[in-house]
Amino acid sequence: MTATPDLVLREAIRPGIARLTLNRPDKRNALSVALMESVLQALDAIEADSGNRILLLEGAGPSFCAGLDLAEAAETAKHHRSSELVSTLLQRLATSRLVTFALVRGSALGGGAGLMSACDFALADPGATIGYPEPRRGIVAALVMIFLRRQLAERDARKLLLTGEPITGAEAERRWHSSSRSRSCSGDRSRSSGPNACSPRSGPRRSRRSSSGPTGFTSRRASRRNWRKAPPPSAKSARRGGRNSWRSVRNVGAALRRDFGGES
Repeated sequence: MTATPDLVLREAIRPGIARLTLNRPDKRNALSVALMESVLQALDAIEADSGNRILLLEGAGPSFCAGLDLAEAAETAKHHRSSELVSTLLQRLATSRLVTFALVRGSALGGGAGLMSACDFALADPGATIGYPEPRRGIVAALVMIFLRRQLAERDARKLLLTGEPITGAEAERRWHSSSRSRSCSGDRSRSSGPNACSPRSGPRRSRRSSSGPTGFTSRRASRRNWRKAPPPSAKSARRGGRNSWRSVRNVGAALRRDFGGES
């Protein structure tokens, strides 16, 4: 008898950093009920360890995640449970105390793109395919819409969600930078250092994020100062919102960019 492989692979790649790998490469890591339940269980286990602070999410094989398992979702007995788990999984990633990275190669479509946008950071291969094909099937991408809206300007988000046209990882990076610049110039003018703060020459201004944000830092200088004074990681200091996290996030992000190679 052939043993059934684990649907999710969990490993600690270094102290404080855990990796979850969606392990249905033959199905392009489509989100089945069993797979999503396994991811949620793995998240519980990782978050229970107060030493863990960063989560890397990736897919086995050539694709990150092809979205919902449509064959299973079409089954009357599993349809409701499948939709419920997608919503729960996206919410868990978005509200986790861990700083989350999505490492995207191949395709990230539908629910797979939703996983990507629910994470705090996404590193995608320039040739990766990212999209929301639901409109072409007459479906509204309602579950993932709120998470995409956090990442992109409204016009870019509408184009993706209403046309169903996929984009590459390189195009996603360009749109994200464009959206970030647009928000910096339109929504944060009160903190501008001068009339040319948002000019093309000056570039987008670094914004300050409140302590309730995904990485919980107010400024890089303050983060470095707090890191030096911080005690060893504990359940209290490791929780989401602790200012100690920023240096780890920055260092891990730089290491991932070196290892991942050419991502956006």
